[in-house]
Amino acid sequence: MRIVLVAIGAVVAFIGAACAAGGTFVLTSLDSDGYLASDTGSLRSETAALVSENAELGEVPEGPGSWFDDWGSIKFRVTVSSIEEGKNVFVGVARSADVEKYLDGVEYDEIDDVDFDPLSVDLDRVQGDRVPGKPADQEFWLATATGSGEQVLTWEIEEGDYRFVIMNVDASPVLGVNAEFAVRASAADDASWFLIIVGVILLILGILGVVFGARAIVKHDNEHSEPVPAPTASAVPAAPVIGGPAPAPVAPPPAPGAPPPQAAPPPQAAQPRPPPADVPPPQPPPDAGNQT
Repeated sequence: MRIVLVAIGAVVAFIGAACAAGGTFVLTSLDSDGYLASDTGSLRSETAALVSENAELGEVPEGPGSWFDDWGSIKFRVTVSSIEEGKNVFVGVARSADVEKYLDGVEYDEIDDVDFDPLSVDLDRVQGDRVPGKPADQEFWLATATGSGEQVLTWEIEEGDYRFVIMNVDASPVLGVNAEFAVRASAADDASWFLIIVGVILLILGILGVVFGARAIVKHDNEHSEPVPAPTASAVPAAPVIGGPAPAPVAPPPAPGAPPPQAAPPPQAAQPRPPPADVPPPQPPPDAGNQT
């Protein structure tokens, strides 16, 4: 159970860290208007138009409880400006059938694949030889932006098939623009904060699970481990005293079958030495009364 608690805590902590990191990434990736935008890149074509591939947007659920009601509106933003300074450009979005009818027989490049960081596209050439009418004169566009300098088209998605079109205002061939693509969900901020909060809570719970599980394992091991006996005094050799006499040498044990060693005789007391024969015995000092 203790190991299971540690494992569950580690998994919960990992999920919490991933949620918090994902929410933080989305929140910090949004621009000031709440859009998740690509890098700005250069798009060029020798034809009259750059056209997105057909975007099939299914039915958008509506009403209380639907995912669209929870996430709010979703918008696309296309920002373009002519590479050639002062040249007017056009960007618009329309239903696919209207765009295909307008460009029927016209040579253009279709954007087949998009990489957003950095921005780059793959183009498929559609052959034709007809010269199209000016795009701003057409009436089927759902949203447009046209003019010199930076042009920004913002469009809220609807059910159906749609295409984005970038052209010169006069519909002339040889097109070059700096472009940026972005998308925004009105509830993206709330969703990001939700992920961050839930992730932090799960991370804390996971760490607590790992800590308590590890402590329980350590406590269990301590309770069931055998104590190590303390060394006795006889087992500890006496340390020599610095400056004292050296310990007496220990005789090796007798060999098998040898007679036991005899004890050394006790030391005899020293006898006083007699005085030498040629030395006269000491004389008493003279009497002080006879000297007078």
